[in-house]
Amino acid sequence: MLQPPTHLGHRFSRSALGCVFEFVLPGEDEGALAAAAGRALDEVARIGRLVDPEDPGSELSRLNRLGGRRLVRVSRDLLDLLVACGQLGLRTRGHFDPTAPARCRQHRPADGIGAILVDPVRRVVRFRHPDTRLEFGGIARGHALDRAAAVLRAAGVAEGLLTAGPELALALDGGWQLGLRPPGSPDGSPALAHVPLRRRALANLAPVGADGSPDIVRPATGGTARPGAACAVIAPSAAEAEALSCALLAMGRRQAGRFCATDRGQGLRVAWLEDGLRWLRP
Repeated sequence: MLQPPTHLGHRFSRSALGCVFEFVLPGEDEGALAAAAGRALDEVARIGRLVDPEDPGSELSRLNRLGGRRLVRVSRDLLDLLVACGQLGLRTRGHFDPTAPARCRQHRPADGIGAILVDPVRRVVRFRHPDTRLEFGGIARGHALDRAAAVLRAAGVAEGLLTAGPELALALDGGWQLGLRPPGSPDGSPALAHVPLRRRALANLAPVGADGSPDIVRPATGGTARPGAACAVIAPSAAEAEALSCALLAMGRRQAGRFCATDRGQGLRVAWLEDGLRWLRP
């Protein structure tokens, strides 16, 4: 869990993708900030509609219905997400896998990112297996924050802190400090550490969701990650931070430590929160 700062600023929020997105934007012109925040929150809502697996009319649902039978042309937005998932799947050796959640409910291993055939030039996608299904729960909120940040910057908003629920934050310019707390910590409990954030994103995910149900899938087995820990990742983008936090929890602490020792990603910091806080990559 993240402990948000108490910075003064205009606050704008909306529910989407199963959580509350809140933007804290300092500045004197509240009207201009409200207009920019409204457009950014509209973008978040649009991304949410695009990737909603429960909405039969969403683009993701259409791909899940047809992708196992034929080539499906997709939008640039969905293509960008699929390409990012492919890159992160390779980088984490399959521990980030958008085919895993559906397979977990069937108590089966994930199909693997290689089961998704993507032609970025023609912008078409096909699945190797007829019953493959994609879910973007481990990257969609981060992707939406990144898109919202782009909208705000285009509107001339330089400073701000954007959050998606209690686990994910993206800082624009300005000096922001966020606290890291263990999963399940009550409001007001002390942070284990405070980290500065500027032009970076921070994800602090846990294997168990707010309702107590398992939230992180282990793609290789179809099981769920062991509860009791959290993994904080600071990365250049919110999508990268969220996806890597998921993947490292699926790995477990030892394998996550080996990943941190060999991964060549730039601007990456990783902390493991379990019986205290340990930096795997300071």
